Amino acid sequence: MQTLILAAGQGTRMRPLTERWPKPMLPVAGRPLVAHTAAAAVQAGASRLVFVVGYEAEAVRARFGTEFEGVPVDYAVQDVQRGTADAVRVGAAELDDGPFAVLNGDNLYRENKASASGLDPEGEADT
Repeated sequence: MQTLILAAGQGTRMRPLTERWPKPMLPVAGRPLVAHTAAAAVQAGASRLVFVVGYEAEAVRARFGTEFEGVPVDYAVQDVQRGTADAVRVGAAELDDGPFAVLNGDNLYRENKASASGLDPEGEADT
């Protein structure tokens, strides 16, 4: 299933940490926070990752490129951060038709939790 990973925010509530790194790129256990999210999505069966980026977008692009753990990666740009619903709208415009999952790039997920969030290899989506 296609998966949107929301990674556009500035992380103002996490300052001063986010003065050095954008929130999704904060190091956690040896890699960026959003890398843990992406790995959980892949482990849960994601067929494509679309990162919704905005603030410091190039840091995310530089880290993930066009493929992550064998899964294609694309990007949608949220030029002005207007919240989660707008980020999903921007990201969904980049997706192919069909179901998709949405994960917050600043949350940690276990593979089974990512599955419960809507990633189902048989195409059933939680609403």
